[in-house]
Amino acid sequence: WNLFKEMIERRVSSATGREFHIDGDLHVAVSMHPLITANGLRLGNVPGAKDPTMLAMQQLQVRIELWPWLKGQRILSEMHLVKPVLLLEKDPNGIGNWVFNKPSSSSWTIRQFTIDQGTVIYREPSARTDLTIEVRGATASGRAAAYERDGATAVLSWSDSAADRAQHARAPIIRACIRKNPPTERQPARGQAPPAPARPPASRDRAGPPPPPPPRA
Repeated sequence: WNLFKEMIERRVSSATGREFHIDGDLHVAVSMHPLITANGLRLGNVPGAKDPTMLAMQQLQVRIELWPWLKGQRILSEMHLVKPVLLLEKDPNGIGNWVFNKPSSSSWTIRQFTIDQGTVIYREPSARTDLTIEVRGATASGRAAAYERDGATAVLSWSDSAADRAQHARAPIIRACIRKNPPTERQPARGQAPPAPARPPASRDRAGPPPPPPPRA
């Protein structure tokens, strides 16, 4: 299957306007749901960027729905990334490197998306932002993914609808947010009684005991 590597590299480079290379082996498990495995992938960054590579990964696996594919429907039942390193950055004009000069007009559907030990780097010099997120493992179904660690949850959602592509230069829209998880109450150990509720503090305005009656004459 390595004979097809050069053809795939040319088509991806032409579709994205970036250099694309498959440095490792290419394998296809032929079936009604073919599984394609590519090793050592690199997608180039925008011209003039400090880092020449926008995306690199150790391995990519995709499973194709064959019959819909033959009808022109781009459906991937599975997509699995092993050790991807994704660099997202904005230039001084505020334009992100995820905006491609040659955006694709086709729509893709990914039913299940998984990541194994990935890294996402986000840089925005104008905002003095240089953020690195390590992802040990993440699973997404549909168009959203959540990753929880160290008391915070990172949520990544994406959209490839026709309206979003028309509004944002036909590039898939990626949104990310990080929120702190609310504190959870500690549960008592098995066999241990739950702690008694705390008593409300005594009011300082509460009157003391009544004074004794005056002595009789």
